[in-house]
Amino acid sequence: MTIFIEPFRKPNEHMTFLVSLLYGELAQNKKVVFYATTDYYNSIPEEFRNKIEFREIKSPNSSSDLIFKIIKLTISILRKYKKEPGVKLFLLSSRAYSNIFLKIHSLFFIKRVPVFVFLHGELQHLMAKKSLSHRLDGLAQLILYKVDSVFKSNYKFVVISEFVYEKLCLSVNSALPNFISMDLPYYYGEEMSKSSTEISSGLTISTVGVNSLNKNSHYLNFIAEAFSKEIINEQLKLFIIGRNENIEFHDLIDVPDLGKHHLLDPEAYSKRILQSDLLVFFNEDNKYNLISSGSYFDCIKYRKPMIALKNTQWEYNFNKFGVIGKLFDNIDEMNDFIKNILYNKELITPYYEKLDQARNNSDIVVNIQKYAEKFQEE
Repeated sequence: MTIFIEPFRKPNEHMTFLVSLLYGELAQNKKVVFYATTDYYNSIPEEFRNKIEFREIKSPNSSSDLIFKIIKLTISILRKYKKEPGVKLFLLSSRAYSNIFLKIHSLFFIKRVPVFVFLHGELQHLMAKKSLSHRLDGLAQLILYKVDSVFKSNYKFVVISEFVYEKLCLSVNSALPNFISMDLPYYYGEEMSKSSTEISSGLTISTVGVNSLNKNSHYLNFIAEAFSKEIINEQLKLFIIGRNENIEFHDLIDVPDLGKHHLLDPEAYSKRILQSDLLVFFNEDNKYNLISSGSYFDCIKYRKPMIALKNTQWEYNFNKFGVIGKLFDNIDEMNDFIKNILYNKELITPYYEKLDQARNNSDIVVNIQKYAEKFQEE
C-alpha cells in the first residue's frame, strides 16, 4: 500500500508530476490512499480518482499552522499504518521546519515505514537572497540535509531530476546518501500522443507554466517588440499559458484572465498549447538550477517543439531524452530563428520525430520498472 499526503497545494498544482506517481504505484497493483483537501482531490483526473481511496484533510490557517499540521498528520498516519505490511508514505509537499522535526522523529520512532519526501521549488531557497523568510528556509534546509547525510533513517528525500540532484550536492558541498534522485518517467496519456502537425497559416509561440521574473518571462516582450508588425498583421501570435506572477506583458501578447483561480483551467491550458506551434523558455542557470522544470515534458506530451535560451538543465534534458527544439545564446539569435520560421514553417517539422523519440525515452508506461526500482525497500 502507498499512502499519499498532499497537505497544502492548490487544485491542479504539480498535477503532471502527481499523475505520474499515481500511475507508477497503480501499475504495480498497489493500493493507494490519498490524504488531501477536497478541492485538491477533485482536481485529480477522474481516471485516477476512481482507483484510489480519499481521506479528507482541512486547509491550514497559516504558515505556522501548516508546519504543525504536516508533523501531526504524518506522525498520526505512520502510527495508524505501522503494522501494515509493505506500506510506504509519499509526502508530496512539506516545509523545512517540519522536515527537521520529522527527521529527528524517524531516528527514534516508527522506523519500519519508509517515508519519501518530494522536494520541489523550495530547493532554490538554498540560493535565495531576496527575502528573510527564504533565507531562513534555505538555512534550515542546509542544516537538515547536513544532518540527514550523517544519520540515515527511513525518512528519505526525493529529488525529481538527476540534474538537480547533482547541483544540490554542489550547493551543500556534500554527498547526500539518504536521498533518492530520479528523472521521473512521465505519464503522458493517450489523448495528446497524436496531436496534429499539419502546417497551418501563421505562427503561434507560447510560454507555459508559471510566468515570473525568476524565469525571465518578461523577455517575451522583446519578441513582441521585434515582431510588432507581424503580430498586428496576424502572421505571429504570442500566448501566455498559465499563471502570471506580476509580469507586465506587452499589449500585443495574449494573456489569459484567470479571474479568482490560482492556475489556468486544465482544459484551457491544453487548448492553448494545442493552438501553439512553438513553446518558448527563457530560464537561466543562476535563477533556476535547483528547480526541476516539467515544461520540457509538456513539450513532449503535446508534441510541440521548444525554443529556449541555452542553460545546463535544457542541455541535460536534450542529451538524455532528445533534442526536441533549438537552444540560443541570446534573444537576438532566437528572433532570427523566428524570422526564418515565419517565412518557412516547415523548418520545425524535423523536431516532431525527436519529440516522439523523447516520449519513448521518458514515458512511465514504457519505463515502469525503472520507476519501481527507485522505491524498493532496501
